[in-house]
Amino acid sequence: MTNPNTTRALTLLANGFAGQFVEYCEGDPRLCEVMNELVIDFISENIPLVDENQLELAMMLLDKVYVTKTVDS
Repeated sequence: MTNPNTTRALTLLANGFAGQFVEYCEGDPRLCEVMNELVIDFISENIPLVDENQLELAMMLLDKVYVTKTVDS
């Protein structure tokens, strides 16, 4: 179990760098590659569609996803 002081320090670091990390992720082409792989895997495993409709649905699903910084309450 992590020490409470360590947890607080890590929380402060995470909160302080969250916005910067979002910008880093948004600018990295690997994020798109990973998301493309994940959405195709998700559709293949969960939604029975013919191949010709998978790409269109994948793009629609990806349009619903974004990376953002959240604020701890």
